[in-house]
Amino acid sequence: MYNIIMFMAAVMLLSAALYSDVTERKIKNSYIFAGYIFLCVTGIYKCNGLFIIDILLIIIFLFPLYMIKAIGAGDIKLLSVLSGMYGYRCAFKTGLVALIFASIFGIIMLIKKCIKGHKALNANSNNNSNNNSNNKTSIKLSRTVIIMAPFIFMGFIFVYFCWR
Repeated sequence: MYNIIMFMAAVMLLSAALYSDVTERKIKNSYIFAGYIFLCVTGIYKCNGLFIIDILLIIIFLFPLYMIKAIGAGDIKLLSVLSGMYGYRCAFKTGLVALIFASIFGIIMLIKKCIKGHKALNANSNNNSNNNSNNKTSIKLSRTVIIMAPFIFMGFIFVYFCWR
């Protein structure tokens, strides 16, 4: 029964964070706070406070990624709540799977952007050859921000059912 309650709480928290991240591009601190309150209540039920060590491990490990802007603060806080619920190993696995999923998505988006840019480059070069102009045109790739909450959600589901 306890495992079902923990799983449902994690899914509800991840669903709320996913919705918030997709619509507002920010994971609300109220969701993270609710997760921490839930952890305190269940920590008292389990008669241990060891989940605090798991939370700190995730925050310390992921903070350098935040400093280089590879992951957002809300994503770190979300993974820290998962770490408190299921341990740091589950949170590390979830983060790893989420990064793999996000990387695959990013590569697909980059390929689509290159194909689109290549078509525009060819169309532009055809116009330039008609005008006898020697202007060089290149494809400019801008930085794309990938919202991580959906991938954290998928990573958690994958880890929970396939990699425990």
